[in-house]
Amino acid sequence: METREVNREVVGRKEEEGKCSVKKGKWRRPCFVFLTFIIYVIIGTFSFGKLEGPAEIIRCKESQRALVEMRDSFEINSDGQFVLSEKNLTDIIATAEEYAGKGVPISMFKEDPEEPCPMNWTPKSAVYFVMTVVTTIGYGNTAPKTVGGRIFFIFYVIPGIVLCGALLGEIAKLYTFIRKKIRRRFEKIPLFLKFLFVLLFGIGFFICIPAMIVCLVEGWTYFEALYFMVVTFTTVGFGDYSVTPGSNYQFGIVIFIYLGLAWLGSIIGAIQEKLENRLESSENNNED
Repeated sequence: METREVNREVVGRKEEEGKCSVKKGKWRRPCFVFLTFIIYVIIGTFSFGKLEGPAEIIRCKESQRALVEMRDSFEINSDGQFVLSEKNLTDIIATAEEYAGKGVPISMFKEDPEEPCPMNWTPKSAVYFVMTVVTTIGYGNTAPKTVGGRIFFIFYVIPGIVLCGALLGEIAKLYTFIRKKIRRRFEKIPLFLKFLFVLLFGIGFFICIPAMIVCLVEGWTYFEALYFMVVTFTTVGFGDYSVTPGSNYQFGIVIFIYLGLAWLGSIIGAIQEKLENRLESSENNNED
């Protein structure tokens, strides 16, 4: 009898250990994907900052010197005001366009060479750039301008998109698990109403609420902010609207984007699963 009880205790412990290992195994893959993604983002942030940062300062200083030289060449009237000819005005516009194409924003042009240059490739801005690029959004307001930066981008972006897709897939699995739990708890509610609730909740939480935050922080109208969030959420990324570079709240928007894209993926997956089940059932009925 004692040996049987001991054997039962051993078997029970093994079963418990097996359950624990399964639970650990469930979390092992998401944690691995998440940590790999974070490391990849850090590598991209550091690399783009090193490749683009120094060149950005050089371009900015060049633009400042060009504007100072242009200013010194202008005629000054008796009142001490600059007299601009049509050629002078054309030269100013051409110079502004030239350096804007090189990554120096026109609105940030400074005519004093001693003033510090605006930085678009700070660690904060580089993180935001990397995390939006791997989602294939690509606003276009920040882009690598050096040959080294563009070569690195070519080899960096495709694995980054794959890793981002893996991360979104893991988040989508969590959504699916939660959705199934809710579905079992509210089995009496019609499927259409449950789907409508999930859809409206997702639109409100992942689009309307972030749009309100953007509206308050950026000073846009709510329609403009809503338009920006839809363009972002669908990964279209026209670039006609973008949040202020280097702002802290832009990372909150990125979190909403990642969670929202995963939610959208889980919804599409659920619809696809339902359609496949219906097609299979209809094919089986036809065979019978």
